[in-house]
Amino acid sequence: MSLSTLKALRFLVPGALLAFVFEPILDSAARLTELGFPDADLLGYPIQVVFFGFLYHILNVRWRLVWKGPMGEVNDHIKSKLLRSSKGVEELSTHEAELKSGRGLMNIYYRIIDNDETLKEKATRVRFNGLIWSSVADVEIVGLLAGYSYFIGYWAGGDSRDLLVAAVCLFVSVSAEFALPHVVRRHQAIADEQLEIIHQHHRQDLRAQVKTLIEGKDE
Repeated sequence: MSLSTLKALRFLVPGALLAFVFEPILDSAARLTELGFPDADLLGYPIQVVFFGFLYHILNVRWRLVWKGPMGEVNDHIKSKLLRSSKGVEELSTHEAELKSGRGLMNIYYRIIDNDETLKEKATRVRFNGLIWSSVADVEIVGLLAGYSYFIGYWAGGDSRDLLVAAVCLFVSVSAEFALPHVVRRHQAIADEQLEIIHQHHRQDLRAQVKTLIEGKDE
């Protein structure tokens, strides 16, 4: 899976989920055309997917609600292992905290991967698992939003179907939340395979790039 494909799917998946679960609400709004609401059928499902995906992306919903913590933990794990493989580099201990807080180590990590065919193959697995990770996160978020929305609709005068849909959406959201840690651990395990290859076959290159990074900070 290419990076561009991954980015496209991460845009479309939440849009498709939101368009699917909120379609009945859009249909209800379409019946109010005399109040100025456009007919949802005229918009078409693909346009709804793009609209919701764009809104989801612009508001950075996934990162703010679900992704920031686990992604930070995975990146910190990668940085710690890269620093461990860089022991012996002059002034490493002095700059260790600064290196862990910045993006420099991750840039080195990706640069080494891009120049090794074996690592690039494993990067494909990382991206596929990353798509699963982001999709499960989207299911959790959309399920929660839909569950509360349909519950409010039921409370505001809806029928028992609204309550049933709310219960199903909340159940799916909770299930996704329980699944996320397993996906994150799988992501970290694949990254560890890459880090092992870097330690065994690219340690000198890693140390040289870390040294250059430190020297740049001293200038």
